[in-house]
Amino acid sequence: SIPADRGYSDVRQQSMDRGLRLLDDVSADRSTLVGEILARPLTADDALRVAFANNPRVLIEYARLGLSGAEVVRAGRLSNPTLAASWQSSSESSDADRYSFGITQNFAELLLLSARTRFSKGEFERAKLDVTQALLDLAASVQSAYYATVGARQVAALRKRVATAATATAELSQRFKDAGNIPAVDLAIAQAAASDAILEQERAQLEVSRAESVLNQLMGLG
Repeated sequence: SIPADRGYSDVRQQSMDRGLRLLDDVSADRSTLVGEILARPLTADDALRVAFANNPRVLIEYARLGLSGAEVVRAGRLSNPTLAASWQSSSESSDADRYSFGITQNFAELLLLSARTRFSKGEFERAKLDVTQALLDLAASVQSAYYATVGARQVAALRKRVATAATATAELSQRFKDAGNIPAVDLAIAQAAASDAILEQERAQLEVSRAESVLNQLMGLG
């Protein structure tokens, strides 16, 4: 028999065996869960939970799993039998009219029922494995994107500090130059260093935006 959750509990167990944590109930309110997670600082585990609940590819795989489970149920059922009735009127007054009734069933369906059920169950098991594999693939992508985002943010924060320090140095060098304490070449060097540092900061921030975009798409937020 097919469980009411159309195989999700089996997928959840297979995923847990591989270290993944899925929703207890695939029909749970995803928007509430995602909102609660995003209201706090995002961890790698949280990113995975959001992706498992919200990623479009996973939702499609869940739907395919449900359809495959429904197909197992359908394959185990026979079509409704056909009721036939006939009436024969007698031309002789002494003879009564005759009625006959019969029920017919598609004989080919009876022969193929067992094979069709086995095939649909095999497809259902394959669908469960496909969903589990899709979850494993997604988990690897989300973890990679999460740590890429964390790394990009750390680099951007460092570049910002460097740019701030270089800008302050350039401003101080300008005051020294105005007071006649340093030559113009020293001021030019300080200003060039500040410009380079600001450019590197902007590049680092662009990388943060790119990494965040990738992660958000994997989590179904982009």
